[in-house]
Amino acid sequence: MKTLHKMLICCIFFAALVSMSYGSAPNLKLPFESGESWGVTNGYSDGYHVGKDAYALDFNLGGWDDLGKPILAVAPGIVKSISFDYDGYGWYVILDHGDGYESRYAHLILVTVKENDSVVQGQHLGLCGNTGQKSSGSHLHFVMYKDGNAYKPEPMSGYVNFTSGNQYVSNNTLIGLKPTSLYSDGFNQNGSSQAVADCYNLNGGPELIGQPYSDNGNSIYIHS
Repeated sequence: MKTLHKMLICCIFFAALVSMSYGSAPNLKLPFESGESWGVTNGYSDGYHVGKDAYALDFNLGGWDDLGKPILAVAPGIVKSISFDYDGYGWYVILDHGDGYESRYAHLILVTVKENDSVVQGQHLGLCGNTGQKSSGSHLHFVMYKDGNAYKPEPMSGYVNFTSGNQYVSNNTLIGLKPTSLYSDGFNQNGSSQAVADCYNLNGGPELIGQPYSDNGNSIYIHS
């Protein structure tokens, strides 16, 4: 009886350690608006993404139809970082979902959150774009990590085994939409000007609406 009691205690202790070490995976929903159907151009089995991005997914619509589309948080979290990677990701956002889980949203033309913001599932993070030299057309490069390593983002809106060429319909409700017109600069009405992204991310965000800003020597205004 004592031996059985000890074994039971050991099992409970081990289960607690596993729970502390790994935590529960976040309940994921697709990173675009409810009812929209986006395709995957690079899935898990393509071998296109490697290393820490081995389970990355490239989501897009046909042609340039996704340019400027809202990109949404797949789960609640904290905005860990916002940065511009010229050689790769372009403008990207990383969310910390706790327990070692993080998500990255890359190639954005505009970011509409700030570092350390708390976001809910469906929060508007930015606009789909084509920034970064490795992007050859507008799309969203999406990645999940667990403790810094590649992690399969599934199930996500009920889907598993994301495959190139297939379409996936979102059930993620858009929250906190910030219209593109807020960040239009008179030259690129879809908000894609690098100056707009720089201005928003590096210099105080919406407080600069209506203030002059330079775009390669051209004096512009970010207007509502």
